[in-house]
Amino acid sequence: MLGKEELKKSEHELRGLMPRAAEEVFRAAQEGSSQSPVRFSFFVSFLEIYLEQVKSPAEVLEVLRDGTSFRSTASTAQNDVSSRSHTIFTLSVVQRRDGQRPITGRLHLVDLAGSERLTKSHSEGQRLTEAKAINKSLTALGKVVTALLQESSEGSKPHHVPFRDTKLTRLLKDSLQAGALGL
Repeated sequence: MLGKEELKKSEHELRGLMPRAAEEVFRAAQEGSSQSPVRFSFFVSFLEIYLEQVKSPAEVLEVLRDGTSFRSTASTAQNDVSSRSHTIFTLSVVQRRDGQRPITGRLHLVDLAGSERLTKSHSEGQRLTEAKAINKSLTALGKVVTALLQESSEGSKPHHVPFRDTKLTRLLKDSLQAGALGL
């Protein structure tokens, strides 16, 4: 997750987790392709989820720069600069070898907006609408994680994992299901 202060830095200083992770993925792909005949394709996206609406620009560094500069922020009673949205930076890698099916991997770096107690934030109007949307999506994410933990500990599938409750949980579904690795 990219820290809030990192988001405020200029492009020259923007050497946070996202650029370093991308460099590491490219380095590993280059090493892998030098050892055997393999081709890699890379795709990137930067999504902002604001009031349950998804916004997505298109070029790698441009995506990162634009995504962070256009991110919805506002002053609240609790913070001078408060993220009013969640962001998801995704780097997809497709590995192709002759005569074999392609293998796809995705790295999602997620920066979640913080939850707010409505009584403490004194939010009104648009800020109240934002706070409710943020809290709803974070609650939905918590419910998904709880359902998946029940499945894991009980060894049986729960009746329902609420991935469809919000845009955030829909977009993170493949990262949260069995077989995905997370930090």
